Amino acid sequence: MATALAAASCAAGTEEPKAEGVPSTTLCGSSLDVDARRALDRLSGESALRERKGVPFDRAVPRLRRRADVPTTRTEVCRVHRPADDAADALFTVEFVHLDALTDWPDRLPADGDSYRVGIYGSSSGRGAEIVFPCTEGLHRNGPPFLMGSLSLPGFHRPEGAAGRSELPAAEQGRAGMTILTSVTRAMAEKLGCAEEAGVPAEAVRPRPPAAYRRPSHPLKDWRWWWTHRA
Repeated sequence: MATALAAASCAAGTEEPKAEGVPSTTLCGSSLDVDARRALDRLSGESALRERKGVPFDRAVPRLRRRADVPTTRTEVCRVHRPADDAADALFTVEFVHLDALTDWPDRLPADGDSYRVGIYGSSSGRGAEIVFPCTEGLHRNGPPFLMGSLSLPGFHRPEGAAGRSELPAAEQGRAGMTILTSVTRAMAEKLGCAEEAGVPAEAVRPRPPAAYRRPSHPLKDWRWWWTHRA
């Protein structure tokens, strides 16, 4: 009897409705430009997604300024997932963190890694992307004037077909992530009032040839920076 009712229910078209998403123009505080939205389409394979709201940009700015001297503080501004998935199965997350002297960069990039001419440092891989940029006036000298925008791709470690995983090859996931992160980081730099100083271009950045990668010097370990910015 139960089987017959289930069959009748399906035949009558009473299956659960497919979860709906929102246009990509509204994601991450509406900070995604055309290039970023195209990259997101490639990454997700869907034209509409959902978002667990993070800290709005207008609230993130005073939070980042107030906690500039606490390097472990991370401010998540967006967490995006497919409509059928939970927020825990995010396609990507974007957060900003203060750069500290313990942060370091690799001597060489992974096989799926790329470097970019953006801010002080930019790199991507199948695990995500990051951009380090200066923001002296934006942080009001409450601490070292450097922020790192970080985009994580949690699905990289999940099996094929799992929630939150992109079907793109690892390197392509990272490049798409960098395009998205560039757009969000530029918007954050504008909100902080350091867009010109940040060095994040208005157009999508392209990966440099692998041989062009050089491990950058760390600004907080460089005595010249401390001498220039001494109180």
